[in-house]
Amino acid sequence: LSRCQRFDLKRLDASLLMQHYGRIAKLENAEIDEEALRMIARAAEGSVRDGLSLLDQAIAYGDGVVRAEDVGQMLGLIDRAKVIDLFDAVMAGDPARALQELAQQFEGGGDPETILTDMADFVHWVTRLRLVRDSAMMDGARTESEKTRGVVFAEKLSMPVLSRAWQMLLKGIQETATASNPMQSAEMVLIRLAHAVDLPSADELARIAKSGTVERLPAKPQPLRSDQTPAPQGSLAPALSPAPQVPPTTHAAPTSFSDFAGLVKMVAERRDVKLKGELERFVRPISVAEGRVEFALEPHAPPGLPNELMRKLEAWTGRRHIVTVARDGGDEPLLKQKKSAEANALLEARSHPVVQAIFQAFPGAELMSVREPQLPTLPTLDPEDTDEESR
Repeated sequence: LSRCQRFDLKRLDASLLMQHYGRIAKLENAEIDEEALRMIARAAEGSVRDGLSLLDQAIAYGDGVVRAEDVGQMLGLIDRAKVIDLFDAVMAGDPARALQELAQQFEGGGDPETILTDMADFVHWVTRLRLVRDSAMMDGARTESEKTRGVVFAEKLSMPVLSRAWQMLLKGIQETATASNPMQSAEMVLIRLAHAVDLPSADELARIAKSGTVERLPAKPQPLRSDQTPAPQGSLAPALSPAPQVPPTTHAAPTSFSDFAGLVKMVAERRDVKLKGELERFVRPISVAEGRVEFALEPHAPPGLPNELMRKLEAWTGRRHIVTVARDGGDEPLLKQKKSAEANALLEARSHPVVQAIFQAFPGAELMSVREPQLPTLPTLDPEDTDEESR
C-alpha cells in the first residue's frame, strides 16, 4: 500500500446537493423548480453521482423543463403532504381514513413499500424535532409543510408513541418488501399502527404488572382457548410463551446479472412472480451495466415499477442500482420477443420439406408448437466399475 492513495468520501448534505444540481441545470439551460431539486437531492441519499444521473434523467424526461410532478412520477414518489396526511390518520387512530389515503396514493402510482418508507422517514423527522429541534429545522431537504406540521406532531406525540411507530414501520417495510401482495401487507401495517396508538407504553405495562391490577387495560374480555382457564379478576393473566420458530431454509440465489434476461431470471429465482411478469410485459430493455439499468416502458406499465425494481435490487444484491427510464427506444419486451421467436420457429418448421411431406400424407394436420429436442443424460460411470470392466 506504499504507492497507493486512499480517499474517504462522505455523503453530502441535501442542501449542498440542491445548490450543485441547480447550478448544473442552469448551465444545461434547463428549467427546474425548487421542489424538484429537493426530491432529486433526497433520492440521491448524499451521492453526487447518483443525483446527477437522476437529474440527467429528469431533464430528458421533461424535455428541458423539470417539474416536481414529473420527478415524482419518474421516481415513483408521493407528494410529501399526502404522506403527512396518512401519518395523521394513523396517529389519530382512524384506520378507515388511513386505508382510504393509502388507496388514493396507490392509485396515483405510489409503491406500497415506498409509502411506508416515507412514513418512517417522517417519524424519524418528528422525533428529531422533538429532541433537537434547532438542528432539525436546518435541514434544507424538508418542505415548509413538513417543518410546520412536523412541529405540531412533535409537541403532541410522546417518545414512546414515536418509538413504537418507528419499530412497527421498520418491521412492516420488511414484510411488504417480501409479500406476494404488497398492498395488502401495507394495509395490515397501517391497521396495526392505528390500533396501537391507544395502547399503554412499556413503562405503563411494567407499572401495571408490578401493581397486579388491570385498571388501565381495556375491559373487553379476550377469547380463551379450550385449554385455557380465565384469570381471576384484578390480576394479570400469565403470558403464554411463544412457540419456538424454526428458521426457514433458504437457498442461495444469484446476486449479479450481465443482461436484462439475466435480471429477469434473478427475479424469477427470487420467486417474485409479480415483478417478473411486469418486467417481461411492460419493459423495453435498453442497456444493463454494473450498478445501472436503463429501459423504456410500455404505455400501460405500472407507474411504480422502476422504483420497486431499484429497491428490490438493492435488497437482493446489497448494492445500489440506478434504474433510469427513457421516454422511447429499447428492444421489444421479453414476452413479445418470446412470442415472435415462437412464431418464426413455427413458420420455419412449416416450410421444412419433411413437415410438408407430413401435411401431404395427413391432410388437416396442424403444427401447434416447436420445441428444442431434449437430449438424454448419460449415466456417470464409477471409476471402480470402469477399472473392473477394463480388466
